[in-house]
This record gives sequence, C-alpha cells and structure tokens, in this order.
Amino acid sequence: MTENEHPKLLIEEWFPYKEIGIECQRERGMSSALPPINFLHVWWARRPLTACKSAIIASLLPIQFDRKIFRNKFLKISKDLEENYNLIQKEKLKKKGKKIGYSGERTFKLNLSDAEEENFKTEIQKFWNKEKIRLLDPMAGGGSIPFESIRLNLDTIASDLNPIASIINYATYYYPAKYGKNLVGKITKYSQMIRETLFEQVANFVPQNDGEINDAFIWARTIKCPNPECELEVPLSPNWELSRKEKIFAVLHSPSDLNQKICQFEIVENPSEDELVKIKGTINRGVGVCPRCNSTLPGDYIKNEAQAERMGHQLFAIVYKVFIDPKQKKIERRFRIPSKVDLDAIQKVDKLIKKKIIEWKEKGILPDENFPYGCDNRPIYYGTDKWYKFFNNRQLLANMTILEGIIKLKKELIKRNKLPLEEIRAIITYLQFALDKVIDYNCISSIWQGSYQRIIHLFNRHDFSFNWSYAEMDIIRKGFDWAISNVLKSYNGLVNLLGDSKSEITIKSSPAQNLNYIENSFIDVIIVDPPYYNNVMYAELSDFFYVWMKKSLGDLYPDLFTSTLTDKDNEAVANSSKFEGMGQSKKILAKQDYEAKMRDSFIEMHRVLQKHGVLTIMFTHKATDAWDTLAMSLMEAGFEITASWPVHTESRISLNIAKKNAVKSTIFLVCRKRLKKNQDVWWEDDVLPEIKKIVKEKARKFEKEGISGVDLFISSFGPALNEFSKYYPVKDIEGNEIRAEKALQVAREIVTEIVLKRILKGSINIDLISKYYIVAWEIYRARIIPFDEARNLAISIGINIDDLKSKKLLKRKSGDVEILSPSEREKIGAINIENPDDKGILINAVQIAMLAYQDGGQKEFERVVAKMRRDTDKSFRQYMEALYNILPEVKDLEEKKTLAQILVSTEEKIIPKGGKLDDYM
Repeated sequence: MTENEHPKLLIEEWFPYKEIGIECQRERGMSSALPPINFLHVWWARRPLTACKSAIIASLLPIQFDRKIFRNKFLKISKDLEENYNLIQKEKLKKKGKKIGYSGERTFKLNLSDAEEENFKTEIQKFWNKEKIRLLDPMAGGGSIPFESIRLNLDTIASDLNPIASIINYATYYYPAKYGKNLVGKITKYSQMIRETLFEQVANFVPQNDGEINDAFIWARTIKCPNPECELEVPLSPNWELSRKEKIFAVLHSPSDLNQKICQFEIVENPSEDELVKIKGTINRGVGVCPRCNSTLPGDYIKNEAQAERMGHQLFAIVYKVFIDPKQKKIERRFRIPSKVDLDAIQKVDKLIKKKIIEWKEKGILPDENFPYGCDNRPIYYGTDKWYKFFNNRQLLANMTILEGIIKLKKELIKRNKLPLEEIRAIITYLQFALDKVIDYNCISSIWQGSYQRIIHLFNRHDFSFNWSYAEMDIIRKGFDWAISNVLKSYNGLVNLLGDSKSEITIKSSPAQNLNYIENSFIDVIIVDPPYYNNVMYAELSDFFYVWMKKSLGDLYPDLFTSTLTDKDNEAVANSSKFEGMGQSKKILAKQDYEAKMRDSFIEMHRVLQKHGVLTIMFTHKATDAWDTLAMSLMEAGFEITASWPVHTESRISLNIAKKNAVKSTIFLVCRKRLKKNQDVWWEDDVLPEIKKIVKEKARKFEKEGISGVDLFISSFGPALNEFSKYYPVKDIEGNEIRAEKALQVAREIVTEIVLKRILKGSINIDLISKYYIVAWEIYRARIIPFDEARNLAISIGINIDDLKSKKLLKRKSGDVEILSPSEREKIGAINIENPDDKGILINAVQIAMLAYQDGGQKEFERVVAKMRRDTDKSFRQYMEALYNILPEVKDLEEKKTLAQILVSTEEKIIPKGGKLDDYM
C-alpha cells in the first residue's frame, strides 16, 4: 500500500447484495412480524436491520476476509436462501401454488455467538490496528444503524437534528441497553395508574352496550347545504363501505321534512345490485352534493365553511365485537348505528369541552400551537389550523386526560425522589410513546379500512392527508391498553436483540452540518442513511408528536424542546415551500439549499473521519436531480465513490396503478477520502466512454439477476457515479466543469438501449414515440411519472417531451406527467376508430385496435387493423405482445385486459411471461 492508496475493504470488492436483498424483503414482508424497532414509535424511513448490519460489517472487514464466514456466520444467511426464494416466487406466479417457506430464521433476529463475536473483534482489531472502533451515524433518524452498531459492540455516536428522532434513539437502544427488563414492571405499574384515572374521567362519555365490546366509532365530516331552503347538515364521504368482504354498508337517509337538518343512517348487509347503485357517496374530488336537494357543495365553499369553524362531525356507525359461542372463544365483528345513549354521551362531551380547553390552556398543556404553512397545507385549508384540532371533542378529551396523567405521575415521581432522574425520564418517555400511538390512531385523520376492518393511522402515508370520514378508538376499553402493550412488546424485543451490549453510546441532537462535539479524525466508520432529497419532510411531520411530547418531556430533555416547533431551517431536505415568493423557481432554490446542506454535512464527515476511514451511504430516489445533488455534495466535500451495490430493501407490495411507482432498491455507496491524484484535470471525452463501458457491463449483470423497472435505472447510477468520482473534477471541451448528471444521463441511455433490445426481442423498426411509450411502462410501471424523469427518459430515447405532449400521449399533471389510456386519448381526439389513421405511429395503431376490439370484438378489430394496413406488419403483432408482457399486473388496467383478449382471440397465440392470459379474461 502506498501513500495514495487506502487499505481495501470487503465491501469495495464484494457484497452479497442479492441475498441481503432477499433477507430485507423477509424482514419487511409481514407487517405483523416486523422487527420490534418498527413498532416502538412512528418514524417515516427506517432501513431494514439486515441492510444496516451487513453495511457495517462489510465496511469494517478487509478485502481478503473469508466470504463464507461473512455470509454464513456473521450475517447468518441460510445456505439455501436463494433457492427457497426462487421456489416461492414460482409458486406465487401460479396464483394458488403450494405454500413454501424458508428453512432458516430471518437474519435480523440472530446475534453473533460469543466465538463469532470474538472472531469479528480480532479481525477488525488486526485491520484497523485498534481495540475500539468508533462508528458515527450523523443522521440517525429512527435508529436502525446505531442499533445494529450497538449489537456489534462498537462504540457508537448517533445524532439527528430532529428532537423526535433523538428521543426515539434513547428509547430504541440507550434505555434498553442500560435498564434491560428492569423497566417493564415499572412501566406496567404506572400505566395502570394512568388507565384508572382515564377510566374515572372519561368512561361515562364512551358508553358500551351489555354483551358488546366497542371496536371503533366511524364519523363523517359535515357541512351545511348552501341552499337556504334546505340547509341540511350533509355528511361527507366518498363511500359508505363498512366491510368489503361481508359487503356491509351504512345507508344514508336524508329527512324529507325541511325543518329537520340531520341525516339518519341504517346498516345494510349484502345489498342487491339495485340497492348498491343507490348507496352513493356525497363527495367526489372535493366537491359535495346534498342528498336531499341535490345542490352542489363546491370545494371552495366547503373549505371556507371549514376555516370558519362550521365543519361538523356526525357519528354514523359503531363497530363492536361479540362472543358467539358458549365457551366465548370465538369473536365476531358487527356494526350498528349509534343509539340515543351514544348520541347523548357525545352531546355531554361537546358541552364540557369548551371549559376543558380553557382549563388546559391555563395549565399550558394544550397543544394549541399553530399548524405551520409548509409542503402539505391541507389541514389549514379544512380548518385544522391548530394542532389540537386534529381531534374531535371526545378524542381530545381522552388524549388530554392521558397526557395529564403522565404529567401528574412525572411530578410525583420526581417529588418522591426514590428513583434516579434518568430512570424517571425513561419511564415517562415510554408512557409518552404509548400516548403518541393513541394520538396517531385516534384523530380525525385516522380512517376505517373496510377491506381489513381496522383503523388505519394518520401516518400510514407520509403526509397530512385529509379524510372526509374517520375512525375513533375506544380509548377506555381498547386504545390505551393496546398502546401500552405495544410499547412493552417492542421494548422487550429490543432488549432481547441487544443482548449484553458493551458499547459506549453517545446520542446527540445536532445538525449534521455541525459535528463540533467530535474531534478531527476521531471516527473510523460512518454509516448514514441521509434524507432522500424531497421524499419526506421529517420536521413538518414530526411537529404532530413534538407539540405533545413538549408538554410531558420538555423538562426531562430541556435541550430538545427549546423552540415552538421543530427546526425546519437546518433540515437537509429539498423543501420547496421555504422558497415561496422569492422571485426564482422554488424547486431550483430548494435543490440548491439541499445541495449546500448535504455538502456541509459531508465536509464535517470528512473532517471527523480518519484518513483511511470509510463512509457508507444508503440512498435511493427516482429523480436524477436527487442523485446529481448527492454526488456533487460528496465530491465537493472531498470524497470519492469506490463501490456501489443495489439492495432490494422494500417489500413486494403492489401499488395501485393510479399511484406513482415506488423504488424497491436502496443503493449502497462506499466512499473514501480522495487521495492525491496523478492527473489534476480530466476531460469529458475521455471519461464518458469509460462510464458507458462500466454501466453497460453492470446493467446487463443487474438485469440478469432480476433487477428491472426504475430499479434498473438507479442501480446503474451507482457504477456511473463510482467511475465519474474517480476523475472529479471533469471538464468539457470549453474548460467548464460538468456535473454528475452528465454521467447519470449516460447511464440512462445505456439502460434504455438494453431495455429496448430485451422487450422488443432484438430490433423491430418502430418510431420514437412508440419506443418511449413501451419503455416508460417498463421502467416506471405506473401511469404517473415525475415530470423531470419523463423528460430525461425522452432525452435518452432521442425525442422531446413536448412532442409526446403534442401527440397527446402524455398530459402534464402538476409536477408529474400522466400516461393517457386509449379511451382518454380517444375522448380528446388523439386517435379515432371511426377514421383509423395511426399517422405512422405504432402505439396509435395498437390503441386504435384496442378500442375497436372493445367496441365490436374481433371482427371490428380486424377491419380497423386492415384499414391501417397493419395486418401485414409483423412489428404490429410483436409490439402488442411486448407491451402485454411488460404492462404491470394491476387491477382494472384497461390496456392489459384488452391486449389479453386480443392476443388470445387472434390467430397467433402466445404464452407471455409473468402470468397467464386467462387471468385477464
């Protein structure tokens, strides 16, 4: 090794990314069997523990380390993992195949044995020439990386700007490692005291019928009909489904007497087709309709009424359980409309709540901070301008009673002085986590999901989505007990996974741009999962919990709750809302801000990292902008990317076709400090051919291993950036420095070429527009594509996106484009079956033929195809077959269904990959 070389690490040469990806999918495959870290508290982006553990170990071991020991002993991957996986995937394709499982336990559950731990310790001591390895995660978030570091007995420093993340980190590993099972009995004891207070003060307002167990209360928002002759309080809901499987609905009846203003409901099971047609929702795309007088409730009218605090709430159904056998072992879920007793209880709460709000404000414990303007302003539009307004009156009463109980308990424990303050802090933290679960599931943004018959919490999505109807928990008999048991189950699981850790643990709350608590060259390895550009606005979402935590935990963590809300200014995300009205594109300013913050963060990481240390980053995003920004920040900070690996970290959950396709892979980027180079300047014409060569080789390998769609694009970004960073800075012929996006565009072009050759089985002569259409479906597998990505794909194919819009193949939709269906294109005059002229564009011919088949079957199809002179065009049939094969298997996809019918009924029969044509008949 010379002065200009780093000692090579295992992860720079080899990484079993495919098997690690399978284990990550196993880890995330069942929501009921996720690791305990996932159940402790909401966090919006946690990497799988398997991914974190493998990144840490492979970033510490030398290149010559035995790969079998790494795979079988350290990661504990079973020998037949890939074989089992392939068998399972084959059976899934059969729809009703045999159930096949894995022979080995999921790796995240398994700790190193004493002998393996000693072996690991010896190896890293030899390689790093020190006994203690110091690991830093400066953007710790939900704590997966430091948690795995502590399991490996590494001295661990975890930091995050967000105070909610910092408290989650204390609760995830610091307290479990320090107190073990000793806290369980105390948390149980004190939670029971709070439960008793809750029952005393709130039970009378939540009645329950004899022989029934309340499960959920289902509400609809209401707005007064604007017709002065009607003025009905209109319950707003897009549908009234209560149970999809059993076909149970709430049916709305509006009073015929104009003096009566309140609608009534009844529960209907298995309605006839005629009845089903009449069970209509009262709102669609933000516009309501009065069920009595049919007056329209415009969207602006509804918002104005809501902002004037005239949006109401109507309880229309109660979900309950009953025991249905003598031994009371079998429970059945049923539905009923609210009784007079139920409605009277609500009226009592409504009368009490104004007095309670004044009382809570005087005590300074009501979360009455303003909801701030940001990326998602829907709560403000619909009248939720303060945080406590996320709850109806009964929800607020129950949630605030729990909060008061926690605050009272904290004061009593401190006054008694029988427990150390840190232990009191731990106990109160876990009780607050239970309350956080309650408020997440017991607010006006939690919904009743009829398909699974359960309450879905607010943060099921990473935003503040507005819901017309919502669900309320019975906090007295179910909610609080469930939340406590959930926290305790998670805590016990974390204690078991951590084992007898000997790590030195440091938790900080600080921006990654300022690591002033760490000396120069103090850190050996940095593993980080940074914010993914504009994917999640962590600070904005965290405020929901921050305003509650501040009331109970503010004095226990005084450094974490110094501001009214969380810090948005120093957060490293591309938050365009911060740049409204600044005279320039807010999107460009947000990108520049993100890049500056990431560069400053990497500069600090460069400072604290020892000369031969390693920085391993986990990153994923569909947008080229995000990758370009990350890469430039890294290189400008003095890092070089030495290796990259695509790991399939997300579970295989199908997305609705109307939604944007999600990336399944996380790219691991291995970075080292840039050492002295032999050449100071590299030129674009020398570097780009090398990038093409590397990307072509890697992309073909990834494709053979089953990586496809948008994941194939981002998997190729790693090798492109790897090669580009070797030569940074790279200049064009005029001497201007080029950005990483140039390398990424090269990668796109290579992948596009590879994809086209595969899906079209070689070279069939087709126009650029038709090429774009089929590649867009293959890569993104969804109708909606981010605009910049759609434009970059067009450039890769050699066409302007404006041409695609002018041909009405795509339409602009806010920051996205939408691929139009054949029927949508027919409506706007892009294609016409009456006068079937495809204008020399193959996709036009295919879509006209689809519409003809839908309209008149095979006979009409053949007539239209012959008129377009496509009946003798071999590429027409090949294109249809290729398109059928790559279209996603998603319910109600018009193109997939019609192509299946055409290909079965016309002369040339095919057996497409990925499914049977009969599945779509």
